[in-house]
Amino acid sequence: MSKVNIEDELHMWMASGFFGDAMIDLCKAKRALEHGGKESIVIHTAKRYWHPNKEPYWVPANQALLSFFNSINFVKGIIFDVDQSDLHGTSENSNYNVEFPEYFKENWVHNITENVNFDLFTKRISRDFFNFNNYNIAVIQPVSFKNKPTDQFEEHYLPVWNKTIESLKSNNYKIIFIGGDKDEEVMKRYFPKIKEDNDILNLINKLTFFESLDLIWNYSHLNISCCSWLAWYSKAAGIPTAMASGYDMLNDLQSIRSYKLKVVGNDNNFFMDYACKKEECDNSIANWVNEIPSIL
Repeated sequence: MSKVNIEDELHMWMASGFFGDAMIDLCKAKRALEHGGKESIVIHTAKRYWHPNKEPYWVPANQALLSFFNSINFVKGIIFDVDQSDLHGTSENSNYNVEFPEYFKENWVHNITENVNFDLFTKRISRDFFNFNNYNIAVIQPVSFKNKPTDQFEEHYLPVWNKTIESLKSNNYKIIFIGGDKDEEVMKRYFPKIKEDNDILNLINKLTFFESLDLIWNYSHLNISCCSWLAWYSKAAGIPTAMASGYDMLNDLQSIRSYKLKVVGNDNNFFMDYACKKEECDNSIANWVNEIPSIL
């Protein structure tokens, strides 16, 4: 089959579902453009994606994610012709040479926000919450329940945050919680005291994805995350980032630790431990917070 070949374009497959995976792929694309001397990418995806942990497994494409792709200045377009049910077959049948670049192993330094047009965000963070400029802000995504395997959640995806919060307060950070619609009940169940802490601005289930991005990229001085998208987006921007990671990272499934973490870049501003270590992980992130002034 004859393929259309446009010299300055890189055609890449990306899934249309998970926010974290999308940032890994965008960083991979940015490196591939530099490596190949091309100017833009065209994303090949499908109008559905495969969710391994939640029935019915095939889920309609994430509309917020597709809108986010539109805000990236090196993304030229999206073509819906490559499906996860048959990546090889559907990519072969595409009119374009769809690539799967997997050849970047070393750490690199960059800032993905330099490639973002914030004017294309569907919504920006409101200043009605407080005057952001008066504080050193630390954003925490304490839990992320929606896409996690339920049988592994308590052991591998439920961090402890007591010492981390103490450390942030002692270093005069204004703490903001963010999270999704499934996380309010999890916070009530597992973190009732922290949830009612009046010194923490709790914006869980109060922000859109774009408002949360605006907050962590344009106002936050450091970001701390459970095993979720926040860590990937903060790391890609070179903002000091700590992550209490989960089962996949612990066991390096699909090379998430040995490869995907590297391709996002900015290891110099990143700290990681594992949520399954509970208090030990909490202590290590708290110690990292105390060392932040010396590494910035």
